[in-house]
Amino acid sequence: MRTQHRFARGIFSHDTALYLLGLSDSAPESLTMAFPRGYNPSSAKKSGIITKSSPAELHELGCIELSTPYGNIVRAYNVERTL
Repeated sequence: MRTQHRFARGIFSHDTALYLLGLSDSAPESLTMAFPRGYNPSSAKKSGIITKSSPAELHELGCIELSTPYGNIVRAYNVERTL
């Protein structure tokens, strides 16, 4: 996903992570990404991404690399962190 390259500090979360993990039947209408608290995600919001914030010290907790349906490698939260 080009989105991951544009917003490298973001990690796919919530319904987007569930879809990438294969736990959702349908693709999300909008991408959801988590950013560390203190990061300004205004450009991500302008691109139509739903943004969430997480404490900087916990931002990477549960982050894994997944393959998208198109074969791109992206970062997303694991099942435990997502559910």
